Formats: sequence, structure tokens, C-alpha cells
Amino acid sequence: MREIDVLTGEVKKAAPGAVITAHALGSCVGVIGYNTVTGEGAIAHIMLPGTSPRRIPGRDTRYTVDALEALLEKLVPTGPANRNIRAALAGGANVLKRPDDGVGRANIDSVREELEKRGIVIVAESVGDEIRRKISLDLSNGNLYCFEGDQTPKILATFRKKE
Repeated sequence: MREIDVLTGEVKKAAPGAVITAHALGSCVGVIGYNTVTGEGAIAHIMLPGTSPRRIPGRDTRYTVDALEALLEKLVPTGPANRNIRAALAGGANVLKRPDDGVGRANIDSVREELEKRGIVIVAESVGDEIRRKISLDLSNGNLYCFEGDQTPKILATFRKKE
């Protein structure tokens, strides 16, 4: 089985049968996208809210708007068929437990707002709090696993192709 790691600021796609994983989700938000027609999945590991101020090629996807654009281009390359995309979110925590640290919350809010603008349904979330997370989407069975801190992973969502 092919395993794909998504590093901070990256967006990667995987085909059915692969496993795609984002580690170290602290204040970052991992957005999992799933195409219900093709059975393909993608993860955007988002660092910052909003849009990249400079649109730097190869680095844009650190920001919410740019990362979601890239995720959708990977999952729906022929046009805006967002009705076939389902999403899940994980991360956005205040892992350093700083009372004035609002980056995680800003990331969560930015991602939710942008997905809503695009008409994309969020089917599951594990966000906020002070817990680091890891997510892993197994495209052989559609299960999205979420690891919270050192706990045993739980199934956050199960994605299925339309029949």
C-alpha cells in the first residue's frame, strides 16, 4: 500500500488504495477532502488563515485560501464540481497553552468560512483544545483516523464513493 506524508504547508492527493497522512497538527489545520465520485482523497496541511500576501509559487499553500484552491484543483481538475467533495477538519489547537495565542482558532474559522463559500460539506471535525493531532486517510476503506495526543486512533469519519 502506498503511503503519502503531507508536510506543513503542503497539499497532496492520493488515489484509492493509498494512505495519506498529516503529522504534527498543532495550531495548523488539516483539511481532508474526498471526491465521492472518484474515491480520491487529499489533505491540505494549513499553517495560516486567509490568503498568501505574495502568492509565492510553491509556498502559497501555507495559507487557507491558497491551500483550499490547490486541494480542489487536485480533486476536481476539470471544473467546479464541489458538490462531489466532502471534507473533514482536524487541528487548530493551542498546544503551547498560551492565553493570547489565537492562531489555531483563526485557522479553524478561516477554513470553515472558505469551505462554506465553496459549498463543501464538512462531515467531521476534531478541532481546538490544547491537543496535538495526526490524521490518516486510508483510501482502501475510506476511514479517516484521528490520533489525539498519545491516544489510540479513532475513526473520525468514513468516506464512501457514490454508487
